[in-house]
Amino acid sequence: MMRWAVVAIAVAWGCKAPATGSAGKATDKTDSGTLTDTDSVDTDTDTDTDSGPDTIGDIGNNHSCMRQGYFPAGGLDNPTLRKQIPYTVEAQNPNLQLGAMTLSKGSQNSQSVNTILPVTNVGNDIECLVQITDIAFSDGEAVLAVEELTYVVGSVGDMGSWYTETCVFPGETAHFLDGVVADFDAITEAHLIIEPTVTDGLAPAASVVPTSYSVFEDRATFYAEHTAGDPMSITTTGKFLLRDADGNPVHWGFASVSDGSNVTLGDTVEFHIIALELEEAGSELCLWMHFEPDA
Repeated sequence: MMRWAVVAIAVAWGCKAPATGSAGKATDKTDSGTLTDTDSVDTDTDTDTDSGPDTIGDIGNNHSCMRQGYFPAGGLDNPTLRKQIPYTVEAQNPNLQLGAMTLSKGSQNSQSVNTILPVTNVGNDIECLVQITDIAFSDGEAVLAVEELTYVVGSVGDMGSWYTETCVFPGETAHFLDGVVADFDAITEAHLIIEPTVTDGLAPAASVVPTSYSVFEDRATFYAEHTAGDPMSITTTGKFLLRDADGNPVHWGFASVSDGSNVTLGDTVEFHIIALELEEAGSELCLWMHFEPDA
């Protein structure tokens, strides 16, 4: 059984594309293949349809990352659309290690600032409901904007009577993905508060994992397979993250599923990512989804 899901991108993206020729322009290519759990990057630059194994650096019970070609084709190098800023933290959980904070604005005319902050579980328990209560952005003197409560986007954990994709398994890296209306150029630093109390979860018996892909000039499709457990229901929430060839975050967007009910073992669900107002390209695309036991 094949199910369809439509991914809508409500924000513009930005990225520093790998050098691929004159003016840093990415190749106009289409790729397809099967994801494998390796870390190498495919350097194939054919302009025709290409098939073969893809490479990924992360597979979980609800996510994987694609590294095949450039998305979208024709993107140009413009590093002014993203930057890393220093930040301070209150009440940090010692089992959760934060990475570099990246801000992106997607396009030169965008009024939205997107926040990307990785968090790694260096402890021994599955940490769920990991959250930031607020992030205050400033120019070093005055607060310019505040993001309120946001949960991490990570693996799915079993909380007993319900599932949540706000979990970070031991050794895994999840991400805080949020956004705020602000002056991108004026922001120079941030202060955030992480809720130190987390809830221990269990690994669910089920998994729905993106296992193959297709990449076109301005869109990409993930094929997620129900690989274990009872029938699942995939909800309308989901997020993707675009990264460059060095693994640096570039931008993120939302995903919505049109029909994800009663997904049984072996079923495949399609997630379509369509590039709207995308000015630049990345070479790694990650997708996270949420699923629950089907009622």
